[in-house]
Amino acid sequence: MPKFMGNVDVDRVSRLFRVALISFMSRRKSPLTSQMFSDLFTRFPVLCVNLLDTAVQHITSGVREHQQGQACVLVLRAMQSRDVQQLLSSDEWTQLCEKVSKQLGLTLGQVDQAESKVVKEKMVKTLELCQFVVKNIHQQKLSVDLEPLKKVLQSLTSHVTFKKTGKLEDTYWAVMKHFGVMKPKVEKTKPDKDSEQEAAPKKKKGFLPETKKRIKRNKPVLEPAADKSASTNKPGEQKGQAKKKQDKKTKQKRPADGAAASQSNPAKKSKTQPDSKAGKKKKKKPKQKKGGEQ
Repeated sequence: MPKFMGNVDVDRVSRLFRVALISFMSRRKSPLTSQMFSDLFTRFPVLCVNLLDTAVQHITSGVREHQQGQACVLVLRAMQSRDVQQLLSSDEWTQLCEKVSKQLGLTLGQVDQAESKVVKEKMVKTLELCQFVVKNIHQQKLSVDLEPLKKVLQSLTSHVTFKKTGKLEDTYWAVMKHFGVMKPKVEKTKPDKDSEQEAAPKKKKGFLPETKKRIKRNKPVLEPAADKSASTNKPGEQKGQAKKKQDKKTKQKRPADGAAASQSNPAKKSKTQPDSKAGKKKKKKPKQKKGGEQ
């Protein structure tokens, strides 16, 4: 592929983008993003080749771990491009792989602990680039010394605690596989039954703790139950209470019977009313006789 872009002044444009890349890698708060340079590398391979050296330098000289990780991303994107591989000669490609391997060894040697999220992200991106470079060197059988990089990678296990699974751990062991070092297998041991019984019972999920549960108060003893127990002991009292109940029932029934009779026979009352008046008149008559006699 020819190293020109039509009427574009490649050297001048490369200088402008190099200044922008240096400012992105050396400033904490930059308006530029890694995606801008990534798109530039994919769309214009000629500019990518001219900016590769600057990106490789900032693998170790980036202002922070974030910028160092982004430099690894840009270099990996550039080296994976077939257009970039065609633009570089075999000697230039070998020199590039040698430079990148040295920078990777230096940046991995600076890692003490990978507890923070930013450091872990940087390590993942560095190991991804490392995996590509080592694999490519082995496949093409390039004359590049990888022993310093291998020693740095082996020393990481003393600084960084690798878990059983995870992106960082998987990428690390994928790199070490190219050096012939396999991930150690952990033998599964069955737990003893006695130790399981001695262990404290686990808290059930979804249940309230004892401190937040409502206290159940003892219900008071009902009085009727006491009366029944006392009545069983004294049969004489039982009879007296039964008589009282019967008397109350009869008293309640009497007015109810009279009211029912008055409601059922309203016509009889009208007939009885004139009789009562006649009775009154009869009583008055003898009074008049008494007056006449006087």
